[in-house]
Amino acid sequence: MSEKLPTKYVIFMILILCISSKPVNSRMFMPGLTNYFSCDKIHIVQEHETCWTIARQYHIPVQLIKWKNEIINCNKLIEGKRICVSNWI
Repeated sequence: MSEKLPTKYVIFMILILCISSKPVNSRMFMPGLTNYFSCDKIHIVQEHETCWTIARQYHIPVQLIKWKNEIINCNKLIEGKRICVSNWI
């Protein structure tokens, strides 16, 4: 005979799971999904480029580049890094 868990315990465990999900860059982390799901253009970072110079080249907002590529410091881009410059969200 299987024992049934008390409803209060089940609700408590669900709340714990919801609270323990940590946000990543002010978005909830969703395993299996990345920000590249809508990326149709890739830019390879050249020496001395910043988010601002790349955004100006592709006519997109700097914040979109930062969000899609999870960039924290736009002044320290790694040369050779592939970043998404698609204007679709």
